[in-house]
Amino acid sequence: MLDYNQRIREAIQSLKVEQGQELVIVPENGHPMVDPMPVGVAETPHKKKEEKLDLSKYAELLTIKDSGDLSGKLESTPIKDIASAFGLNEKIVYQNVLFNGDKSAFDATVQKLNGMQNFEEASNYLCSEVVDAFDWMNENKMKNAQVFLKLIRRRYS
Repeated sequence: MLDYNQRIREAIQSLKVEQGQELVIVPENGHPMVDPMPVGVAETPHKKKEEKLDLSKYAELLTIKDSGDLSGKLESTPIKDIASAFGLNEKIVYQNVLFNGDKSAFDATVQKLNGMQNFEEASNYLCSEVVDAFDWMNENKMKNAQVFLKLIRRRYS
């Protein structure tokens, strides 16, 4: 019996390849093995095109009304970490209402938001990846989404 490496070498030597078709490996036993990757097609990661997102349809969500009083000023103080700024009740409400109970989506979103450099980048991410996926424009979620975004804005003030 041949060792594994020897069988691999023999299989590679007995390749029959036709350009533009599947890679077919024909070992000496005569039973072809098919590689699902077509010849000449390299697997490359897909890069998202850097395009400007139209935020106008999210204007109602992104507009934050400033009350101007002391409580408004306290609500706009900067925070360093979004996750630590949530109270327990807030966290539960946001997970259940805004993320449809999906804790992992909530945690992943907060982690990504913490790593972003400014509110514009964060709002682009939210509008392109999160708002539509979890239907934040729904009138039942809008108020919670606005409060959530107010907290996110504090991260970048």
